[in-house]
Amino acid sequence: HDKALGVGAAIAGIAIIAALAAHKNKQQQETDVAAWSVGSFTAYDELEASAVELTILPGGSVSGRAGRHEFSGSLSGPRLEAGRYVFRIERSGNGFVAIDEANSRHRLIFQRSGGGY
Repeated sequence: HDKALGVGAAIAGIAIIAALAAHKNKQQQETDVAAWSVGSFTAYDELEASAVELTILPGGSVSGRAGRHEFSGSLSGPRLEAGRYVFRIERSGNGFVAIDEANSRHRLIFQRSGGGY
């Protein structure tokens, strides 16, 4: 009887540890950004006719300037929210291409201008 109780407690303990590990892994996936996407980048936005400077931090926080306007946003996986735009990003050379989700002709080619963090 005591042995069965001990086995049951051990199984419950393992289940709790597994659930905590799965939760931590899910949280990490939501906040981690690819190492290549961390740093400072520049691009020219033809649609807005302005130079764009963008900094991406390891947690996915984004800040930048487009012309004279500052903006903030976030990066989660391939989805970049920057000011009023939402882009899908794809790694390209020493930077990335950002494609506007609302207008696929609106593309920015970002080149690395500063190192990662």
